[in-house]
Amino acid sequence: MITILPATEPDKSRYLERTGLLAEVCELLLMKDGSVVLGGVAVAVQHSELVIHRLFVEGAELSSLTAEQRFIADSLLRAAASFGANQCAYRIVSRQWEGEEFFRAEGFSEDSSGRMVLPTSSIVKICKES
Repeated sequence: MITILPATEPDKSRYLERTGLLAEVCELLLMKDGSVVLGGVAVAVQHSELVIHRLFVEGAELSSLTAEQRFIADSLLRAAASFGANQCAYRIVSRQWEGEEFFRAEGFSEDSSGRMVLPTSSIVKICKES
């Protein structure tokens, strides 16, 4: 069964250590098929923005994904957006330039300060209660 859930120790520290990110700063969502890690995304909510510090697919570069790897990356992005929406983040900001083509294909564009951004509502539809 495939799951995308917040990482727990020791996985969280091990994967964040590889990227130089601190567990106190980021939440790490891992996509697993059983116990096998398929990929992950390290995020933080700052000033009502969901900041993607690192999105990765095991054994792949974001600039050259197969169809299955693209599904993994897309699923991780959507899970991160949902996480951000639950934290009231109105915009997603990528701090990762590797895989710029992937982020552009997902709808991200460069803002006036040179950041790759996307409104959260482009991915997550917020249902209004009646």
